[in-house]
Amino acid sequence: MSLEPELGYWLAREAWGRGIMTAAAAMMLDRHFAGGGGTVPASVHLGNDASARVLAKLGFRSEGGGVAHSAYWGAPVEILRLRLARADWLAHGAALAPRPVPL
Repeated sequence: MSLEPELGYWLAREAWGRGIMTAAAAMMLDRHFAGGGGTVPASVHLGNDASARVLAKLGFRSEGGGVAHSAYWGAPVEILRLRLARADWLAHGAALAPRPVPL
């Protein structure tokens, strides 16, 4: 998982559908925004509905479509571009970030 140059992640197929990526991305975004970080871009290949759902749960907003080179496919693919502003994170996604449990 990385925030450079945009939020990007990969998860082994065996781990899909368990909420792992949503939780991990929420922790990373929470730390990013708590540290004063700015708006976070992301993109998803059209048809990658699972990744689109993760980004939607986190509060990302669509900025429209485009085309980008896919290292996985080795060719240009259609994508949806998204952004998450700090205000949207605080209003929507921050509730997803796990908090430390007091001892």
